[in-house]
Amino acid sequence: MKEIKLFNKIPTNKKEVSLFANDLKDLILSNEVPVLEALARINAFKSALDKVLKDKEIDQCAVDEADKYGHKTFDDFGVSFQVKETGVKYDYANCGDIELNDLLLKQAELTAKIKAREGYLKKIKEPVPNTETGEMINPPAKSSKTKVCITLK
Repeated sequence: MKEIKLFNKIPTNKKEVSLFANDLKDLILSNEVPVLEALARINAFKSALDKVLKDKEIDQCAVDEADKYGHKTFDDFGVSFQVKETGVKYDYANCGDIELNDLLLKQAELTAKIKAREGYLKKIKEPVPNTETGEMINPPAKSSKTKVCITLK
C-alpha cells in the first residue's frame, strides 16, 4: 500500500507539476536536502521515468488500453490522451530518384565545407583579413554556462 500512496503523489497536471517542482526547489534552496544529493536522486528518477516512457511493452499496453475507450482522443486522470501515429520515417534509398541523389550529394559536400570553415573560424583568436576581399573576419562569439553534470553509475 505504501508504494501506491507514493505513486499517487506523482503530479498529473501542469499545476501539480509546477507545485511539485517548486516544492523540490524550496527543499534544495533551504538546505533541507543537500543540493548534490537532490540532483543525483532527481536525475536518477528522471532516468527511470524516461525508461518507462520509452518502453515498447508499456507503449503497446497503453495503446491497447486506450483502444477500449473507442476514441482517438479522450480525457482522464486530469490529462488529455491522443492515440496517433508518431515517429513516421521515410526511406528514400530505393526510390531511384536521380535528382534527390544529386541534391543529397551536394548537401553532404556543403555540410563538409561548412564544418571545415567553422573549424577554421573556431581557431582564430583575433580578427584576420579575408584573403579574397580584404574584409576583416572576426572570431565567432562563444558562450557557455557552468553546470554540474551528473552521470549515473
